[in-house]
Amino acid sequence: MDERPLFKDYLSCHVCLETFKDPVSLSCSHNFCSSCLKEFWEQTKNRNCPICKRKSSKEDPGVNFSLKELADSFAETQTGGSSETEKEEKRLEEVCKKHRGIPPLFCRDEQRAVCSVCEFSLHQNHQVVPLEEAVGELKEQLKSDLKSLQDKRDKYKRVEETYKDVVQHSEKQLLSTEKMIRAEFNKLQQILKEEEESRLAALREEEEQKGRRISGERKRIQEQISSLSDSISAVEEELQKDNMTFLSRFKPTRDRAREQSSVSDPRLLSGTLVDEAKHLGNLAFRVWEKMGDQVHFSPVVLDPNTADSRLQLSADLTSVRRGDTNQQLPNNPERNVRYPRVFGSEGLTSGKLSWEVEVGDYPVWLLGLVKDSVNRKGDTSAKPEDGIWCLWHDDGEYTNGAGEMVTVETSPQRIRVQLDYDGGTLSFYNPEDMTHICTHRDTFTEKLFPYFSLGRSGDAKTSEIRICQTKNRLT
Repeated sequence: MDERPLFKDYLSCHVCLETFKDPVSLSCSHNFCSSCLKEFWEQTKNRNCPICKRKSSKEDPGVNFSLKELADSFAETQTGGSSETEKEEKRLEEVCKKHRGIPPLFCRDEQRAVCSVCEFSLHQNHQVVPLEEAVGELKEQLKSDLKSLQDKRDKYKRVEETYKDVVQHSEKQLLSTEKMIRAEFNKLQQILKEEEESRLAALREEEEQKGRRISGERKRIQEQISSLSDSISAVEEELQKDNMTFLSRFKPTRDRAREQSSVSDPRLLSGTLVDEAKHLGNLAFRVWEKMGDQVHFSPVVLDPNTADSRLQLSADLTSVRRGDTNQQLPNNPERNVRYPRVFGSEGLTSGKLSWEVEVGDYPVWLLGLVKDSVNRKGDTSAKPEDGIWCLWHDDGEYTNGAGEMVTVETSPQRIRVQLDYDGGTLSFYNPEDMTHICTHRDTFTEKLFPYFSLGRSGDAKTSEIRICQTKNRLT
């Protein structure tokens, strides 16, 4: 039994009844030529399948390259295995049957090959060049598009590599955070066991949710990389075709390449790391509210996901020191990478907040507030114009961050930071006698976070700065 008719039916479009050209697949598994399907949808004013009438879930189905390769291969077998010379003669005959031996020209205005004898007079007002020259120019265009595709793929690969770092660091966070949670609950004795397991469950649930989120995004990234790679392979293959084949396929190949080159660049998702601050910040205080015992409370908790790799945070996220070496941390969107700084975990958009920081004799530090949209990856100055309101200490000298010197009679061991968001003031005091140091006055319009930045400690006795905790008792 001859199977070729069945095979031909399988590779034929149900709209034009010809062998597939750039076949696309719908969610109902029916296949059509890309141009046939678009024309059918334009005529019917809907996106239903021409066969089963089911509505397609794909807005713009991409070319099924596996089916295309099979259809192209089948189409070639139908030519009877002609030699390359015969095929070239046939293509030249498509330009002009009378003058097959005379090299054709290329009309730039009409973007096609024309006979240099019988059609030349029809194109006297057009830009007509030798075919070889035109092919060379068009190949250069396609090479440029190929470069764009390769660059786009490289960007996706770089994002994929960053996601690998995020996943690895997230796994480390999971282990370290779990260890801290267990340590806290062990201190609170067996009565807190139920609460401990509750917190651990929340941590694991967050890790699973973020893991699924990252997995989904990585899958999309990988699919895009695969699609771009397929397009690159298709373009590279077209560049190897003979002139007439290249010309016949140039425009759709270029259009597909440019369409994929125009895909938006990949971006890392925010909030993909484990929110350590949520699980560890003020953990004892929240438990204390349930058990009614005396605990310590920190008004500000540092966010390790924002910390520069040179900074090391304490386990309870209330102190920070400047390390001698850089840690291996993922370059997630929240992280500061240009300056040695870290932000608080919770931002404010209204109300008041105050906290004290023990600075001792630490030589260089900056304390204050930073807006959420501050540039975390590039150059910024510690000035209100760049979204930072601070008090800057440098070896006994104080400035307000805007370049103005501040007079301080006695260098305080602690600094009190006091924000009135709605009133538009950020003030600094010596908490020992509440001596005023300086005040920033501004109109705050976005979320603000506590801000900490450290220089090197040098020979100072104080090797870290610490957010001071307070004692509270449930009443």
